Amino acid sequence: MRLLGFNARQVQQGFYKGSGEKPFDPEALGEFFASATDEDFFAHQIVGLEAIHRTQPEVFRPGLWVMDGFRFTVPKGGHGLPAGDYKACVLGIWQDGEVWPLLWRFADGTVHDLPLGKEVLSSAIQAVGKGTIRHLLVDAGFVDGKWIAQLSESMTVTVRIREDMELFSDLQGLARMEPERWEEIALPKRPKNKETPLRREIIGFSQLESWSARDTPLSGCLIRDTYATKVDEWAIAQTGDAEAQAIYQAYRKRWDLEETFMACTRYWQMEDLPPARRSVILAMVHFALLAFTLLAIYLAVSGSDKRPWSPPPRFLPEREFAVYVGQYYALLLASELMAIILENFEVWRQNKDKILSALQMTEGTIPRF
Repeated sequence: MRLLGFNARQVQQGFYKGSGEKPFDPEALGEFFASATDEDFFAHQIVGLEAIHRTQPEVFRPGLWVMDGFRFTVPKGGHGLPAGDYKACVLGIWQDGEVWPLLWRFADGTVHDLPLGKEVLSSAIQAVGKGTIRHLLVDAGFVDGKWIAQLSESMTVTVRIREDMELFSDLQGLARMEPERWEEIALPKRPKNKETPLRREIIGFSQLESWSARDTPLSGCLIRDTYATKVDEWAIAQTGDAEAQAIYQAYRKRWDLEETFMACTRYWQMEDLPPARRSVILAMVHFALLAFTLLAIYLAVSGSDKRPWSPPPRFLPEREFAVYVGQYYALLLASELMAIILENFEVWRQNKDKILSALQMTEGTIPRF
């Protein structure tokens, strides 16, 4: 993050100041990303996921993953720029109350979640290996019996059940046969604009009939919310044999991804995107999600108790020098740079003219008195 911030500053204020030339500017950056495709962003993040998996294995130890989609829109702009309605299917790993996005796939807002989810999950498994994703939480938009049955061979899947499914009716019927088994549980905290039920109860059943021709063990949890004027019921299913309380508590962690979406839209300006070309908009969202996760990993590794809810101040060097060799560069403290110079004094002296010439080019046209 500091390297990215340094380069941004150098472009605007540093080595090229006074020369009238810059390697790129915001307009050139927009032109670059305008030609990018959805596949480009997806392929880039697969490489990123593989790198995180290779260098930060502790990130993957929980084994609990969450997948969901969110939509983002942009207003109509000038010069014929149309309004945009887009979607991102995001797969992230749960981390003690947070979900860190690790892989995502962009599409138009009209595309269904399920095909995106299948592609994202398949690519993630290929990138991190079978067994890394041990438990997956998904919403009702990802219900596909045959697909979930296949996934259950290598992971546990917890999914919300749609009310139009036979499994939902089966759970309601079983609950009516054993009304004494309902268990009252603590009410969740709700946003101020949402009505909180007076009472929440759950009941669970295992060894349910599978939703596919394959012999897949299945358990279900029916939730009953009692309000002042109505009673609502909704259901969750989980592959394998599980108690109602375990299914319910696991599924509640799915809401931590909603908190991540909230943080990204509210604090990382993903709900205030300017009119722009499609791929430029996707680049903004892509790198916001990536920066969110990299910052979260950094805070966790450094032992900080902060959360990546809001972007930090610009990561700009305060004490470092930039040393470039071709396309590579490093940020070095003054003492580190001086140690390198003194330890290789003869080489530096032999290249004195080149070094001074290069340094003078960075000085621009600052007047001297």
